[in-house]
Amino acid sequence: MTITIRPYQSADRDQCIRIFRSNSPKFFLPHEESDFLNYLDQQVKNDYWCVETQSQLIGCGGIHVKPCGTSRLVWGMIHRDHHRQGLGQAPLQFRLRQLAESPEVKIIQLETSQHNPGFFRRFGFSEFKKTEDLYGPGLDSHEMEFKMTDEVRARLLEKP
Repeated sequence: MTITIRPYQSADRDQCIRIFRSNSPKFFLPHEESDFLNYLDQQVKNDYWCVETQSQLIGCGGIHVKPCGTSRLVWGMIHRDHHRQGLGQAPLQFRLRQLAESPEVKIIQLETSQHNPGFFRRFGFSEFKKTEDLYGPGLDSHEMEFKMTDEVRARLLEKP
C-alpha cells in the first residue's frame, strides 16, 4: 500500500478530528480534543503532516523543534481502522528524518499512553518517565526519548 505524506492544510482539520475521535477513548480521552483543536487552529506552522493512502487521509502528526537541542513529536496518530497494518512506521520515520535535518537536535521526546511504548521502542526510543492516570482514569503517560547521535542522523538522512 502506497503512503503519501504531505503538509497539513486547514482544509484537513475535520479529517484530523475524525482520526482523533477514532482513537478516543483508548489512546486519547475526549477532553483532550479541545487541546488538539487548539493545536490545529493556533499552533500548526510548517511542522504538521497528513498521511494518505489511496487518496484517503488516514493519519497525521507533527514535530516541535526547540532551540535547546531537545525536540518533540506531537499529536501523531493513525485512524483506528488502520492500526496494526504497519502504516504508522512511515510517518514516524518521516518525522524523525525532518528532525535529523536540524543539526541542533540531539534528543527527540514524545509522550504516549500505555498502549504505544512497544511501537516506539522498535525505533530506538526509551522510556524515562511513567505517570499513572495523567491523562485521566486508566490512561497513563509514558514519556520516551530518542537520542540523535551522528551515526543515527546519518542513517536517517541516507537516500533510499
